[in-house]
Amino acid sequence: MALITRGKSLCPLCQRVLEAGDDIFGTWGVWLPRTDPLWQFCDAAMHWPCYAQWEHQSGFARSYFEAWVGSCESNPHWKPAYRDDLLLVTVNPAPPVEAAWVHLAATGTRHNPKLSAWADWLHEGAGIVHPLEAAALEAARRILRNQVPTADALIARLA
Repeated sequence: MALITRGKSLCPLCQRVLEAGDDIFGTWGVWLPRTDPLWQFCDAAMHWPCYAQWEHQSGFARSYFEAWVGSCESNPHWKPAYRDDLLLVTVNPAPPVEAAWVHLAATGTRHNPKLSAWADWLHEGAGIVHPLEAAALEAARRILRNQVPTADALIARLA
């Protein structure tokens, strides 16, 4: 995740300070080449309202999602358990982690439910900072409730 100093770091989209209490979207790592015009937004934090309305939001989110997809096969700890065009779920069943990472293509965000809470997480309310993320998460949960409704079903896909 991008390093943020609240009250000092600037949103790269609006150039306003990221204040305590602001809803923030952030990425970590650099996945785009320096020649890409969106490279400067890698490893950055920005206000959620700025990000959601940004003309490049969907393309940027998709590129971040695809970077996770590309790296998941080589990660020895987080193995892919489910993937479609909208989401990627990787799982680390080893103690003490025992969790899933749910990556959303529409937003570029990641959610980290514990495996012990997987079934409950699939039915939780959004509790999300921005409607764009809430909609993407609910769409993902609908799919996952049908495809992998339990932690055991999710882990079975790791084989």
